[in-house]
Amino acid sequence: MSTTVTLNGGAAVAAPPSGLDVGVHRLEITALNRAGVAGVLDFGFGVAAPLLLNLAVPGRPGIGPVRRWMAERGTTVFVRLEAGRRRGRRAATLVDTLAPSYAYQAGQIRVVDGDTLDAALGLGYGLGYAAKLRLAGVNTPELATVPGVDAAAWVRNWLVARRGSVVVRTVKDRREKYGRYLATVEAGGESLNEALLTAGVAVPYDGGRR
Repeated sequence: MSTTVTLNGGAAVAAPPSGLDVGVHRLEITALNRAGVAGVLDFGFGVAAPLLLNLAVPGRPGIGPVRRWMAERGTTVFVRLEAGRRRGRRAATLVDTLAPSYAYQAGQIRVVDGDTLDAALGLGYGLGYAAKLRLAGVNTPELATVPGVDAAAWVRNWLVARRGSVVVRTVKDRREKYGRYLATVEAGGESLNEALLTAGVAVPYDGGRR
């Protein structure tokens, strides 16, 4: 039997500090002028959106630093969503990283079984995504067994105790054999995946035969 856990009223809001770099996206810039920066933002999950942004280099306002950033790194850059708008446009800040983490805060999670979750993720910029997740690196007993029921209850209790601070990190666009996105679930610097192993609720799993 599945259980739905509402983590913050069902809406994805700004997450508390996390070990994951939340809300960093890949941006392919197509135009840069005084009107702003136009480009296509990649959210993972096969979701992309064309946007006009007011983009800035941290601590260095103006379009000049953005041009110099692009001259050094090219038209594919990484950005983080900022609250509110600048000059009527969505605000974002350039991030010095090699790749986005595809980490997002979860609004509502349905516990399917001990290692499978349905999660409503806030991607930022007003976009959300309903993702079916498979906890990476772990395997719990089948739900048709008593240990499987206990594992699902253990996961639900873990999530409820950390409501409002749960972050999901996925492998971009990578699904396992049943169509689920591989994911790490974290709250306050603690990993659900690791906690399941430490508690003996799950065993390590590399995706092969069980």
